[in-house]
Amino acid sequence: MLMNSNFWSALRHTLAAIVLLAGMGGAAANGQEIDGLQAAEETSSTVTLNWNSYQPSGENIAGYNIYRRAPGGTFRDPVDYVGVRDRENGTTFTDSRLRSGETYEYQIRGRTLSGEEMGRSRTISTTTEESSDGEYSYANLKVAVVIYKNANHRNGGNYQTPDRRVEDVKFYLEKARDFYWRNSNMKLNLELSYYPIEEYKDFGDAGSFESIRITADHLEENFGVVSTQYDFIFRIAPSIGGFFSFGVKDLRFSQGPGRRTGFAHLQWPMDRIRGYTKYPGEFDEQVSKETNQLIWLFIHEAQHTIDAIYKFNGKEEMGHGDHPEAYTNSNPDYRQLPDTLRFGKRFDFQATMLRTFDPDDFASFEDLTGDWGDTYVAKDADEDGFPDQNARLPFDENRFGSSMEATDTDDDGATDKEEATDGLYPYSAGDPEDPDTDGDGRPDGNDPYMRYDVASTIPRAGGLRPTIDGRVGEWEEKGKISQGVSYKTPDVGAFDPTVHGAHVEDSLYVALDIPAHAAPTLNFDLDGDGRWFGTGNTEIRFDVQNQGLAQIRTFDASTEARQFEQQVLNPDRDVRSPDGVWDTNPKYQNEFERVYQPSDIRFDVRRTDGRIGIEMAIPEREERGISFGTGSKIGLRIGYSNVQKNGGNATTFDKWSYVYYTLGESQAAPLEAAEKTKLLENIPNPFQSSTTIRYQTEETGQVEIVVYDILGRRVRTLVDREVQAGKDLQVRWSGNSVGSGMYFVRLRTESGQKDVRKVVHMQ
Repeated sequence: MLMNSNFWSALRHTLAAIVLLAGMGGAAANGQEIDGLQAAEETSSTVTLNWNSYQPSGENIAGYNIYRRAPGGTFRDPVDYVGVRDRENGTTFTDSRLRSGETYEYQIRGRTLSGEEMGRSRTISTTTEESSDGEYSYANLKVAVVIYKNANHRNGGNYQTPDRRVEDVKFYLEKARDFYWRNSNMKLNLELSYYPIEEYKDFGDAGSFESIRITADHLEENFGVVSTQYDFIFRIAPSIGGFFSFGVKDLRFSQGPGRRTGFAHLQWPMDRIRGYTKYPGEFDEQVSKETNQLIWLFIHEAQHTIDAIYKFNGKEEMGHGDHPEAYTNSNPDYRQLPDTLRFGKRFDFQATMLRTFDPDDFASFEDLTGDWGDTYVAKDADEDGFPDQNARLPFDENRFGSSMEATDTDDDGATDKEEATDGLYPYSAGDPEDPDTDGDGRPDGNDPYMRYDVASTIPRAGGLRPTIDGRVGEWEEKGKISQGVSYKTPDVGAFDPTVHGAHVEDSLYVALDIPAHAAPTLNFDLDGDGRWFGTGNTEIRFDVQNQGLAQIRTFDASTEARQFEQQVLNPDRDVRSPDGVWDTNPKYQNEFERVYQPSDIRFDVRRTDGRIGIEMAIPEREERGISFGTGSKIGLRIGYSNVQKNGGNATTFDKWSYVYYTLGESQAAPLEAAEKTKLLENIPNPFQSSTTIRYQTEETGQVEIVVYDILGRRVRTLVDREVQAGKDLQVRWSGNSVGSGMYFVRLRTESGQKDVRKVVHMQ
């Protein structure tokens, strides 16, 4: 029998209603609705939904399942999940990776702790915008921060975390979010949801790997968390020792798709506080300063997990935070790195790994498969790559104070985004309303260091060596290489140190003019290759109270030192690669000569009228790759402690970052030539570990200085190069590799002038 079209139309509607009711689970049975669903914002590839909180009587709603369909289609499996601990109590959701100009229909359904669906919203329809200018895309990873407030302690007994400490954790981890957003060039946002677990949990003697599944069970049983709801979990617990990341693992959630989840952990409280790097900043006194070490621990361990997520998505390795010494283009794993890559310690190399992940446009951060992360779009009216106003992000143009209508608010040649991402930390950024942030007379866009007054060239002294007497007045403006500080703690008032520098062929001169009581520590990268490479990583710390040198040591990161560390110092340590040895290590000194002995550094510290003058001369070490010839590069960073009587700290530059200077041509007086070419008395003589060989030349040209034993055998060549004529030239000789006795030092020039002196070595 033939049926008319009205019959078939009615049948189709009836079947569609049956399918819809079947897909709703318990939604039809309880008849309750989720109110207020609306599309709050659409872009060309995202739709943001808002709805009202839903909590039926006698039920515990853990979150919401998100359904999407094409118009006239069917709601099948959820496309995503949110929890009530997410943003806005889980009543907002942004759907991403959509097609522009397309219409989509959405429905929201409640989810109980057991995973059953209960309640539903009306179905709404919305259309994405057509692709247009004025939008900015970025990657978004959702992170569950799990804090065990009451749990067994790994050393016995139980530990209870105060409520106040939980708030401190949130405060500091928000600073860590800022670090990731800033150093990914505003391409990676970590969206944190916090899970303080009030109920006592006992992990027993569970091992590290077993414990991650226990935590997954806690999240599912206590909070109804579903697989893929979070891209990774960061756990803070007293029960499991150490700080680690397990990359991405199958956590065996019973609900949701079978996708792996990232996992990282840190023990809290720590067994010991000392030794773990604090964030180089001071915050409100109401926040526990002890807890600020969580910033570093989160940044470090989370980056392992983030790297694992991208590797799982087919990207190259980001770099390993535990082994910065391996992060170089000479390593076949990292051939994509630039030849000029240099970095310092801690936060600096963590930032470097983010900044070099895709240094051209950072688009790799967004390159994740559909079941990992989200690619969100934010409004960016001036198209400067800096979102205008978006509460989801750590900061935006509105909060930074730059114009949302102009790419370069202060018209100084540096874009607002460049100013916002200039430093590593929340407080280290350019001023978007000041064309010359550091006041050094160079507009920010033409200033390689916009936040501090730095002359990027250290002038050549032309052979006129400054007098090392602690009187820095002779320098005046000559050779000024830095003035001021980029950061100081809140209890520090006016503090404006000046740093001067000059170089000759065989020495680097540095002078500091410091107000108040500040005790400086200077960290040099004297061979210009970064903190984790070579033998130039020298630290010099002064004792201004006693007007002396508190410490000098060099971190030897040469191939030979690393081999020594692995084979002798840590033969049983399972490490990917050793990183180097301080040359103050007694075992190191049994095998190698120290790079610098305290007696090698000529210096003077002088206190005058409430100010401190420090002058020093650092000799080159050609045999250790440290040369101070024109065109060489050196790195420098300076920290100051006890800035005023009541304490306080400051840093000339970002705490862990070097500023690199080029040793340039002369800006000083011409060379004062010696009247005669000869060797001067070496100091000391006799000597035990090392002595300074002093000499002068009346002509510029090739000079050779060689040490011979009493049988006339060549022991060591100290100098074999062109030397500019001058007085009081010097080179160091270490006698650690020779026995006690008398030796002869011979000087010879290319014109035939020569001189010989006796030197006595005593062990």
